[in-house]
Amino acid sequence: MEAFVGSSVKVGATSTFGAPLVCAAAPKKGAVAAPVVTMVTVQVNDGEPVESALRRFKRAVMASGHLQEIRNRRYFEPPSVTKQRVNASHKRRREINKLLRNIED
Repeated sequence: MEAFVGSSVKVGATSTFGAPLVCAAAPKKGAVAAPVVTMVTVQVNDGEPVESALRRFKRAVMASGHLQEIRNRRYFEPPSVTKQRVNASHKRRREINKLLRNIED
């Protein structure tokens, strides 16, 4: 998606299709830059069935992390809850690694 330079589009606005628009104007001093939106594209070759192109598109979307980001943003999660969730996953990973080390010995 190309950024709209010099336009009057506000950051966070959406197009008629619901896709977010990004304004690439220079940020004000001390302002946080808006994230750049990337789009997943797939080239459909001549004679290629639409089903295979759709399958490749689905794989590309899954690999890009768009669906996971949508799931994570479905509901607002306060920073404290995010930290708790991340710390719990780290703790689980440490415990699993500790068990695996004990098995190897």
